[in-house]
Amino acid sequence: MNGDKIDFGSGDISRLFRAMFFPTLVGMVSLTLLNIFDGMFVGHGVGSDGLAAINIVAPLFLICTGIGLMFGIGASVIGGIRLAENNVKSARIIMTQAYLAGAVIFALITVWV
Repeated sequence: MNGDKIDFGSGDISRLFRAMFFPTLVGMVSLTLLNIFDGMFVGHGVGSDGLAAINIVAPLFLICTGIGLMFGIGASVIGGIRLAENNVKSARIIMTQAYLAGAVIFALITVWV
């Protein structure tokens, strides 16, 4: 299946699922391995204090990732709907607002922490 020719409207569901599932799976496994190796190197190089610092920061990283995904996925869906309606200006405004809202929230989290 060519990546440029994916038809989400009338394509076979099982083929579409496989086309989206395997790249997502590889990405998630890669991030997990990154976290494991990061913990190994920090634990070996810095010691228990470094591992404690990683465990303190990890939930904040996950919160920021969740907020970013929430704004990114939500804005892309609404922006895609507006683009399907041939309303490019509205789609650009939606994406800009999502970016700015995420930036403001991340700045507040950074200042707070």
